[in-house]
Amino acid sequence: PRRGSPGRRRGGGGAISIDDAIWHGCRTALMTAACRGNEAMVAMLLRRGAAVDLTKDEDCTALHFTAFYPRLSGNAGSNRSRAKCAQLLLDAGAVHDRKGGGSHDTALEYARQQDQPAVAKVLKAKVAEEDLAMRKAHVAEQAADGKSLPAYPELAARREAAAAAARRWA
Repeated sequence: PRRGSPGRRRGGGGAISIDDAIWHGCRTALMTAACRGNEAMVAMLLRRGAAVDLTKDEDCTALHFTAFYPRLSGNAGSNRSRAKCAQLLLDAGAVHDRKGGGSHDTALEYARQQDQPAVAKVLKAKVAEEDLAMRKAHVAEQAADGKSLPAYPELAARREAAAAAARRWA
């Protein structure tokens, strides 16, 4: 390719990697697309092998970018489109509980801080799914060992609290 074409770096360097930082050297194309709520671009980049948990800008991943900075860009997409991007990233294996950014928060914490209920709902569903899977594994392990299962009254209270929180965000 000739100089300046998409297959070459400016200045005549080698081919651009899908995971190269493109925005001031600190965000990948996937991070930028997620920040803008561009579902189609996020899906395309994931299909082409973009690293879903690559960290750049203050140890943030693309999932963090779905959860914050919606008001900094006039092209940030709707809350629904950003939630869809978060779901795409989670489906691709994004780690939801990684801490990043200036305040070292998870994507869920950022979504709550930035008033993004749709993104928070997607992330909370992932947390609940993993929590349930861990409890099921624990029960299976206990049963395989022939141990009787203790009563967990606090789990019922936590489940009710989680359901109430989900209704508030709905």
